[in-house]
Amino acid sequence: MNKPSTPEITTADPKPQYYKTKRRKQEMTTRSKEMELPDEILDQTLICLNKQETLEARCISKNWKSLVDRRNGIKKIPDEIVMHILIHLDTHDIFQVRYISKKWKSLVDQEEFWRRKYGPTFSLPEQTLNTPELKHLQQCCIVVANMEEHRDIKKLWYLPNPPLLKCSIPRSLLPTQDECQYFHSRFKRICLASTQDREVEEISNVLATEEEDWSKEIITRQPESRQPSFLWSDSSWSSAPSVHSEPSKTNDVLLFGSKFGEAVITELAIKPEIDPEDIFFGVDEPKVYSWPQISIRIYCLPQNPQQQPILFLDYRNQFSSHRPVIFEHSDFDSVRTLDGRLNHQCIIQNIVGNQVPVYASPIMDVDKDIRRKNNWQVYSIPKGTIGNVVEIILYGKDVSHPVDNMFYACVERVAIRGVPLL
Repeated sequence: MNKPSTPEITTADPKPQYYKTKRRKQEMTTRSKEMELPDEILDQTLICLNKQETLEARCISKNWKSLVDRRNGIKKIPDEIVMHILIHLDTHDIFQVRYISKKWKSLVDQEEFWRRKYGPTFSLPEQTLNTPELKHLQQCCIVVANMEEHRDIKKLWYLPNPPLLKCSIPRSLLPTQDECQYFHSRFKRICLASTQDREVEEISNVLATEEEDWSKEIITRQPESRQPSFLWSDSSWSSAPSVHSEPSKTNDVLLFGSKFGEAVITELAIKPEIDPEDIFFGVDEPKVYSWPQISIRIYCLPQNPQQQPILFLDYRNQFSSHRPVIFEHSDFDSVRTLDGRLNHQCIIQNIVGNQVPVYASPIMDVDKDIRRKNNWQVYSIPKGTIGNVVEIILYGKDVSHPVDNMFYACVERVAIRGVPLL
């Protein structure tokens, strides 16, 4: 008797289904990797999340999980240790680590942190640490860090700038003679001199003309001789005559306001005037009305909130608004001595007399060889000096005029360079 035959059970080949599932997983993995964002963007995203959203983000992928775990470990570091770490970082690195966590970002964005880092780095008095705003302190640190990194003046040491913080570029902080007309009136000035000889020899004559460009560097060599003339040039400033020449008995004060307001001041240069009559007669060693000693003081005076901002072409050919430092008085033209000469010594004393300078140089001797020529006298300002008013004090007078035998100090040009704070 034949047994009934059992039906043959046929099963589908499992290999096609296996490969199909494997291929689908590979496609999902590849797609997820393509959708994965860079760590920098993830860091910035996690800063904006609350605690519950951070826990949910941890489950998105392994990359998110590792970032969240790393961030949670960093949060446990005490603030004192974090502050100690931040102070010893380079300025550019600080703007990168502020994305690590909310705590690190809050510490970096505190004025106390930048003052603790700014003070020991540049060794400036407390006045400069209390005056600027946080963003100005940050810009100052960036400028100084770039200057240290690129000490060669030919390099663009002010670039690159860190992300999210725009800095200006080095330029002349003083207006040109044409721009000075906007700030020059009977009641307003952007530059002052304690004394003055003739009416045409006013202090605004020492500002640059439109043809003189000091945006890159101050010209340290003697320029070409100008046309000879018997008349004293009206493109220079002359002090009032003095019977004395010793520094202890006579001095003159020049005061300049920055047309950009607060700035990181980097250097100053001053050029004495040569006797045009000696040029005309071809004297081998013409008289130069220089001075034996000089000192420089920089102030950061509070701005007048009523002063209207002025647009200047600034960073990357973009316009930015600045409040120039303008000195005001009831009537500048009426302050004169008994012989009729302008004398603004008391006005200058009222402006800066009670102010603490951010930087005050010692009284410096001017080299005799430099004093015999009308070359530029260039002085570097300590790194990180933030100010908006510069006071130049000229001690003594070198040369007397043969007509009246009186001593004069005459200045042809003054240049002040720095980086305006935005």
